[in-house]
Amino acid sequence: MEAHNKTIAKNTLFLYFRMIFKLLISLITSRIILDALGFSDYGLYNVVGGTVAMFAFLNNSMASATQRFLNYEMGKGQSNALKTVFSTSLFLHIIIAFVVLALSETIGLWFVNHKLQIDADRLHAANWVFQFSILTLIFQIIAIPYNASIIAHEKMSAFAYISIFEALMTLLIVLGINNSQHTDRLILYSGLLLVLSITVSLIFLVYAKRKFAECSLKICYSKIYFKEMLSYSGWNTLSVFSVMLKKQGIDILLNLFFGTVVNAARALATKLNNVVTGFVLNFMQAMNPQIVKNFAKGELSEMKKLIMFGSKFSFFLILTFALPILIETEPILSLWLKEVPEYTTIFTRLVIITALIDSLNNTLWTAQSATGKVKAYHITLSSIGLVNLPISYLLLKLGYPPYMPLIVTLVQSIVLTYVRLKFLKKSIKLDVSEFFYNVILRAFFISVTASILPILLHLYLNPNLLNTFIVCCLAVLCVSISFFSIGLKRNEKKKVLELFVNKIPILKHVTKYLS
Repeated sequence: MEAHNKTIAKNTLFLYFRMIFKLLISLITSRIILDALGFSDYGLYNVVGGTVAMFAFLNNSMASATQRFLNYEMGKGQSNALKTVFSTSLFLHIIIAFVVLALSETIGLWFVNHKLQIDADRLHAANWVFQFSILTLIFQIIAIPYNASIIAHEKMSAFAYISIFEALMTLLIVLGINNSQHTDRLILYSGLLLVLSITVSLIFLVYAKRKFAECSLKICYSKIYFKEMLSYSGWNTLSVFSVMLKKQGIDILLNLFFGTVVNAARALATKLNNVVTGFVLNFMQAMNPQIVKNFAKGELSEMKKLIMFGSKFSFFLILTFALPILIETEPILSLWLKEVPEYTTIFTRLVIITALIDSLNNTLWTAQSATGKVKAYHITLSSIGLVNLPISYLLLKLGYPPYMPLIVTLVQSIVLTYVRLKFLKKSIKLDVSEFFYNVILRAFFISVTASILPILLHLYLNPNLLNTFIVCCLAVLCVSISFFSIGLKRNEKKKVLELFVNKIPILKHVTKYLS
């Protein structure tokens, strides 16, 4: 367990270095590209790209299956089986790429040209963006097995270095677009991002092929794994499809009812939320392989400990960044953007609150996937998820404001948390009561206690840059203190200190005090 924890800590640090760098670049590039394209074209780029992403649900479900089977075989130590899984996965992803291409060039193309609310003079640009987005997605699909292999081998440093390269290239592209005299910056921007995406995909492919024996270019498949992976991903497709409707479906609804400017507001809120949740995704990338491998080895007790600890720590990581943003949303958006589109503030708050709830589910989803018992699980969750779009459509049709679909999503996340816990109680005998008291209740009290002082200070101080900075710093400090004092058990406090801060000499005394 100690070796596993050290691996998680090491990989998390690599991924956090990557994310901090990408965070800064992402915020800078979003500000510049919004100025370069304008609200309407920025929203157009996101809604058209979202239309293409709707067809990626086939790929997303198979990507999850690939990750699960690679982790499982590595946990069992079966090198030959690992090669077979990879080859079968590569074969399946090539098939998916052709299916996505066919769907995009027929249904997708028709939808963009005849259903989306796009100004007539921008329809030509929208079609270029659409074609570039399709090609980008195709290359990303082919690269999935190679990315999954890197994660399964827990070589997170590769993601850190390659992501830094990608972020720097994105910044150069955005700076070039902003200074470009090209007649259509949106088309140029989409084309350059396609070139970058192809380059990054090839880098992942070459790295994996050189480092891991199973990543050969030999395309073959095992009938056994073919059926097992299709069966696993087949049920997972239902859940992925419902998630897709929750994200891209809402973007399309907002476009149909309110146009591309509201799409821009939604895209900016999502961008800020992605920055916040990216920290948790990095942590989960480091922890997920350990959860699956513990199940493969039959170490359910260690698996349950990781589930509990991972859920709490995921919530803590998001809350650390979410609380300052929730309290100081308007000043932060004004500082980030020259002009803030209408509804961006309330969009941002709703998506971040939803992300806090979803953070409690990260390890739950991974644990259930590890068991392979996913049929009833995905049918139930997808059934709940699929009602999101029709309810949202009905509310918008009745004249409700554009943020109502996000409120529906928030309520849905609460319901899904309860359902996931009930399934894990049955599949691995997870103690739901313990999870409620040790994770959910502690998360609630952390949020309340950490919010009091920053909110009072926010109400007392006049709004300006210095006061916003002071409130944000206080919020981060309060979250950290609340998490360590309320959120963790005694043994968990020792574990966190030993893994992440015990290397700092002055903090070793804190560990001794807790012993």
